[in-house]
Amino acid sequence: MKNLISIMLILTFLLVSCASGSDDKPNSNNPGVSNNSAEETTPEFKPITDNNFSGGELRLIGPGTAPVVWDYAACAVINEVAVETESGEPINDAVYRRNREVEELYNIKIVPSFPGDDRGTFERYVRNSFLSAEDTYDIAFIIGFSARQTILTNNSYTYDLLTFPNLDLKHSWWDQRSIADLSVAKQLHMVAGDINIFSAFSVDHLFQNKAMVDEYKLENAYDLVRNGKWTYDKIIEMSRQVSRDLDGDGEMTIEDQYGICCETANMRAITISSGARLTQKDSDDIPILTINSEKTISVFEYALKSFMDKSIAILANDHSGKFKDIWNDKLLPKFRNNEFLFINLPMLYSLDFRNMESDFGILPYPKLSEQQPEYHTLVGMYFATYVYIPTTATNTEMVGAALDALGYYSQVYVRPALIDTTVTDKLIRDNDSAEMIDLLLNTRVYELGVLYNWGDLMGTLLYPVAQKRVNEFASNYAKNEEKIKSEIEKTISEMLE
Repeated sequence: MKNLISIMLILTFLLVSCASGSDDKPNSNNPGVSNNSAEETTPEFKPITDNNFSGGELRLIGPGTAPVVWDYAACAVINEVAVETESGEPINDAVYRRNREVEELYNIKIVPSFPGDDRGTFERYVRNSFLSAEDTYDIAFIIGFSARQTILTNNSYTYDLLTFPNLDLKHSWWDQRSIADLSVAKQLHMVAGDINIFSAFSVDHLFQNKAMVDEYKLENAYDLVRNGKWTYDKIIEMSRQVSRDLDGDGEMTIEDQYGICCETANMRAITISSGARLTQKDSDDIPILTINSEKTISVFEYALKSFMDKSIAILANDHSGKFKDIWNDKLLPKFRNNEFLFINLPMLYSLDFRNMESDFGILPYPKLSEQQPEYHTLVGMYFATYVYIPTTATNTEMVGAALDALGYYSQVYVRPALIDTTVTDKLIRDNDSAEMIDLLLNTRVYELGVLYNWGDLMGTLLYPVAQKRVNEFASNYAKNEEKIKSEIEKTISEMLE
């Protein structure tokens, strides 16, 4: 009997071991790994058969870690392209290990470069390399804000990634939403995936001060999100409960306590999170202007009752002239000091809260109503990065194979380091927020209207609603519709030449 039990235990152990597989293989049930919603993603990684490229160089370029390039010092601790050595920091070491794995797998040498010490110089380098048709690099990591200045207006500069050799974008380490959203005329010239740390860090969402939640005995927002009940009405209700005239002067000023801290630029995320779209694509995969809808009007009305209501929300733009740096000098400290319940910022700002005494949580932007099928999370244009391949790259077989391998090993090493180790354990400190982060990354929206900003779409249609606290959308749309549509048509014409 004892021998029988022993044999059964051994068999059970072997079965469990086989089912669990290698620790290096992506697992879609692991919250630290992508769970893209696209059709037919293929999680298996199979190196190409002829995998020896004889020590060939894979030349990567990116913005590097100069604070001036990012206009935000916290970015200087992260390099998603390449690092020289391991340092003990999870993301750094994950990037190092990823690159070494790819080098060994294909017998290549990764050679990184970080041209320019500011965004303008970096953008000029990229554009000049296009115009000169010089074969200077194979894969580029480019910031979304720079993309519209460099690669988005002429497809002849970059390869169509949907047809690139040895690159299968159906793999789960490529964000399938980026493929669906960023393609134009059934071509894809830039993509995001687990390789792009900053496309994860740049998602727009809400930070919540958990000390204030406890003090005012507020509802559990995580449960509201899970139950599909996280709406604008809930944000308004909670914000009214906590807003206070702290200095007793009879009016709400920057010295007081608010439910919400935001800026005019948050109108982008507010609009997208509610299910509205600035643009959508027709049956030929051509973007068309679709912001003029009843849903948009409803979104703006709710925005005025919540994020733009001066009795419960403070708008950074109203006070920026009074401080050298309104965020670092005043607003971020107020959140740390438990004077804002919600603050609207990209996930990257979690780095600023690592020494915050009170706990904070991460939440998606709310739904317009409980009837909205899902949450939507805008990928901000200022920090997000994308990868593309210039048409000057000649060794396409090597480049495609290496890029796909970089994507795979980013899912194995980098994504877990970003979510499980760096964000969850060191910064967020609670499993609920880890779950919310996974939700944010799996509901990302890449809006072409934000990337291109045709006809200053955002500056003429979105931001004035916040700045003036008046829903002038209809009249502003009538004044700017033709200009915006004309610029869309011009872009599409250039891309299809």
